[in-house]
Amino acid sequence: MKVVTKLHFENFLQLLDEVAQTQSSDLNTLNTLLKKTNSLIDKCREFDLLELDNIDKPIEKQVKINIKKDRKIQLILKLYWVVVENLYGIVNIKGTDYESYLWKALTQLDYDEYEYLREMALSSFPYNNVSLLVNFKYSYLKLDKENYKVFKSKFLNLNKFESVEDEVIEEKILRKIKNDIEESLSIYDNYVEKNFFSVREKFSNYKKNIRIYLLRPVLDKDKEANYLFKIVSYNSLTPSVNIYNRISSFSIRLGNLEEIEAEKSDDILIRVNKNQKNFFEKIFSESKIFYELIEIFIRYADESILFDFSVYLLRLKNIEIQEINKEFQFIKVKKDENIIKYVFFLSKNITNFNQLNLSNTEKMEYVFLTKPDSRIINNFNKESINYLSDFLSWNFFDPIFYFLKDKLSALPNIKKGNDFSFVGQTIIDKLQNCPLGKEGWNKFENIGVDIFQYLFKDNFRLYIAEKQSITDDKIFRRDYVVNNLPLKGESFWSDIKKDFGANICIVEFKNYSEALNSSTLFDTSKYLISPIGNFILIFSRYGLDNSAKKLQKKLLNEKKILVIVLTENEIIEMIREKILGIDVSYRLENIKFEILKSL
Repeated sequence: MKVVTKLHFENFLQLLDEVAQTQSSDLNTLNTLLKKTNSLIDKCREFDLLELDNIDKPIEKQVKINIKKDRKIQLILKLYWVVVENLYGIVNIKGTDYESYLWKALTQLDYDEYEYLREMALSSFPYNNVSLLVNFKYSYLKLDKENYKVFKSKFLNLNKFESVEDEVIEEKILRKIKNDIEESLSIYDNYVEKNFFSVREKFSNYKKNIRIYLLRPVLDKDKEANYLFKIVSYNSLTPSVNIYNRISSFSIRLGNLEEIEAEKSDDILIRVNKNQKNFFEKIFSESKIFYELIEIFIRYADESILFDFSVYLLRLKNIEIQEINKEFQFIKVKKDENIIKYVFFLSKNITNFNQLNLSNTEKMEYVFLTKPDSRIINNFNKESINYLSDFLSWNFFDPIFYFLKDKLSALPNIKKGNDFSFVGQTIIDKLQNCPLGKEGWNKFENIGVDIFQYLFKDNFRLYIAEKQSITDDKIFRRDYVVNNLPLKGESFWSDIKKDFGANICIVEFKNYSEALNSSTLFDTSKYLISPIGNFILIFSRYGLDNSAKKLQKKLLNEKKILVIVLTENEIIEMIREKILGIDVSYRLENIKFEILKSL
């Protein structure tokens, strides 16, 4: 086993040091270092080895105008975010003070360069990761020239960076890990085969390539010794168990530690007591299988079966049911002398927030079987609407077990699920590895077509589409056009046909390394003519800047043109929902509602 996460992280740190020592005028050396950086980034993305979410985050425009003049600072900023994001996103650091080496590199900049970088970092700070700001000891320190010299002196005598080799695990502990995992997996595999033979391959740890890493011995608050393990399972034709024979001193929470191409099926972090009889009995236990069983069932069941399951759960709870309406997916129950109407959001039919009957005088609670979209939950909280997101937490192991066991193998979607999941994950991988800008333009268009088909093809009764459609006057080239023939009479696609005359859906793919501005958005809106309709869907890596958001509202308010923009992160979330069988067009409806609400 060759664990490379730590190695690659340290390579990024050393590249940062080399760039900091390079003169801004030495473009040849900077270009060489840029190629090394991009090559390492591609490698890490290919194998999911490090957190790299923020390295291409756009900078505020007034700052970016300057940064284009200085390749050195631009490259340092990219390396800075790789190091910082992984320095505080990792599970364990042992033996090396990486933060001091980071600042040793950065303080090789002259004062003007340091101040310039500080402004860039503030401008591009990922506010979704507050822990970076909390943990980062010298985060964005504003200093005058004299204090910068003093600060710089803290790191002058720091020894040359040297990687610390991971400590070898004691043979006795290694032997126990091997025996415990083999025993636990044998029980797990036998139980799955005995009870769920027809769907056994759907379970995340059944007959997989399993890699085990001991991250560190730790002491909890009661001074009791524990071990922290990371266990990663991969789909494989040849099942195996592999144990890294050293204490891994560097690990990200979700991601690979080795360069493995196989699709990952599970990624677990677990803390166990060192005196525990079997380290892994809990994570490969019957209860683990039970919760996996529920996830598999929800993933592949249709709405009708899920609703029957919901009724069954209520009856297990001995709740008095007053009315069952399967068509509109609600159940009225008597609870504490009150009649409550449970409205179910089933995985294939998540209701849009703006479609809820909020004026209804009945006491209502909205029930989720799967994790709801954050926009819906934010709106629920804002409007103080009651909802249940832990409906499945009721503990009725045996009856639920036998209900699911009886239904699972008969589900029509269960056989095609693996292929669909694989296609979805493949598209995500292609998207994340697609270069920004001109270099990846054609590739992004091809991926964009695959994304639209994967997410929405089953929304149309007949799917007719054309790539790179050119207008008769040869002036405009539309990236992708789809004949709007909705499958359902009530859907997002039928609504935009009725409200915006969208006989054809225009889909544009914008691979810019920054948010789209108003000029680009305005040029795109010129593609629309009356017979086509007034709707455009844009896939943009970083969405819209503030000027474009204002134009988006203006186009809708003054010209009745609806422009919906999906960012890369939103697209990935939608693909992951689609893998679970969710109709993701509800997200388009929610975005439309948010724009309308803001007018």
